[in-house]
Amino acid sequence: MDGLTGDILYTFVLPEFKTFADASVFLYIQRPAKYIPLKPLASIVYSSSRSDKTTILFPFNPIEGATLGEPQTYPGIVQSQMLLHGTEDTNFLKPVLLMDKNHIVHTYPAGLTDFKNTFFFVADKGAESPVLKGFVVKPDTAKNVSFIC
Repeated sequence: MDGLTGDILYTFVLPEFKTFADASVFLYIQRPAKYIPLKPLASIVYSSSRSDKTTILFPFNPIEGATLGEPQTYPGIVQSQMLLHGTEDTNFLKPVLLMDKNHIVHTYPAGLTDFKNTFFFVADKGAESPVLKGFVVKPDTAKNVSFIC
């Protein structure tokens, strides 16, 4: 949306779009526009309309409205987060972590492995007594892409 006129500058038709069960969709600004000549990067994380067991991450350039690669698919997630400080690589890119239902953490972009003191907290509201579970992320040296909590 144009900040001056309010005009819509571009739109996307997201493949297999569906909100999560709590009607949420996540938008992460992984690299802002200030890092020229590197392109800005934003990602939208949402549920697949074909299967509740699939999550889709759609990367795009928020300034130009251009897609940046193919949408990424992951097993159904219970939580996602972006690492905000101390984790930027030399491309000034903040990674997104997605924890699936099997407590395996996937990264976007894939292959990032240096995360220290990263935690996930998941609330199980469906139980008689709500339960809060905490997980620390530890590298899985066999895969070097996903993390096991």
